[in-house]
Amino acid sequence: MLTTTPIALVLFAAILFAGPVRGVVLLAAVMPFGSSAAFALGQAGTVSLLDFAILAMWLSLIGRTGFTAAIVQSARPHQAGFPLLLLIILAGLGALFLPQILSHRTDVFVTVQMRDYATIALRPLEPTSTITIQFLRFMVASSIFFLLAGVFARKPRADLALKAMITATSLHIVLSVADIASYALGFPDLLDSIRTMRAAMLDNQYLGGIKRVSGGFPEPSAYAYFTMALFGFWLRMTMVKSLGVWPKLFAIAMFFLLIRSTSSAAYLGLTLFSVAFVAVHLKTISHLKPAARLILLSAAFLPVMAGASVALYSLNAEVAHVIDAVLIDKVSSDSATERMSWNNQALTNLKDTIGLGTGMGAGRASGWFFACLGGLGIAGTALYLWFVARVIFARQVTDTLNTNVSAALKTGCAALIIQAALTKPYPNLEAVFFILAGLAMALGRAGSQHVAAEVRRPA
Repeated sequence: MLTTTPIALVLFAAILFAGPVRGVVLLAAVMPFGSSAAFALGQAGTVSLLDFAILAMWLSLIGRTGFTAAIVQSARPHQAGFPLLLLIILAGLGALFLPQILSHRTDVFVTVQMRDYATIALRPLEPTSTITIQFLRFMVASSIFFLLAGVFARKPRADLALKAMITATSLHIVLSVADIASYALGFPDLLDSIRTMRAAMLDNQYLGGIKRVSGGFPEPSAYAYFTMALFGFWLRMTMVKSLGVWPKLFAIAMFFLLIRSTSSAAYLGLTLFSVAFVAVHLKTISHLKPAARLILLSAAFLPVMAGASVALYSLNAEVAHVIDAVLIDKVSSDSATERMSWNNQALTNLKDTIGLGTGMGAGRASGWFFACLGGLGIAGTALYLWFVARVIFARQVTDTLNTNVSAALKTGCAALIIQAALTKPYPNLEAVFFILAGLAMALGRAGSQHVAAEVRRPA
């Protein structure tokens, strides 16, 4: 039995007792534990703690009436869940049949497990258990969108969604601090008891003598991916004047954790997202003095950081080594060249399969869009983009807690898309994205329905 199995069982029982509405806080509490498994499945690997919690959320619907119709409603043609439902069906058919029909007609990059390490190699396309597992993980992760979009549309509780994000952020900070402190104090194995996923753990990486933070995740890239979602959420929540100063504190904390991850992709994603955020909210920011002051100070601080970095680069050899490793050497390294070849091969896969793709998880790329093209083909990529656009660009015209939290959740989704476009090797955006998206759609729809009801109400 894994050390995290008792935690998984207690969590499972707690979600069943709490139900699908209050259980969202417990679900969010699991999100920072990306390297934790619920139990092992022998040669098939392990079931993650978050996937196990999603299963508990579905089972918690048993005996509770009224939610089934709302969940079905979230998948109807006029809702964001409709293209996602079509995508799941298409991805399932592709995972079952495409590797068999197109076997050995193209080559794909796959992870090959050696005796003491794993490596990436080019192999002929063929049916494997990895393809089935990748699809099952995608199906489980995406299913939580329909549950949350339906349940919270029927019972819109923005306060619970906000409490869930506070819980996830607080635990993420605790795990991050514990990761940093454990190495500083000489206890590098402190978090090993929660890192029970059967995967390569890259949690002991150093860069220029600095420990790269991975927190509750198996490696810094996955850590930065989750941190980016929290940063996007809290940056948007700083624009809600009634909440005071603590959203700003959370946003600043996530910013520094992203910097501390020493991930070059995280730095690029942070820059792209920040520029996009300011561009989108420029008019709104001008009417919100505290938020405008925060954004302007941040914008003024970036040149100072750049100047300080240049000065430290020229004066301190150790800092220069870190900057070289993170920003300069990374661009011209063999790793960067190899990753570009993954994307080129994904385009080759698209061409060799006449636009059908090789099946979800059959091959890997170095970016979400290329992974979608190579694995899901043109039709699957179009459905995925349709779903993402429905989530991120859903209109909201009110200023209630429901709609503000919904907007912040969508901002977190946008941050994840930007980061995924830089780092994701497979099409699966993972459960965190679908949790945020489901809550965003439900609360946004509830806010719109509330406004419509106010308009229809007679004076």
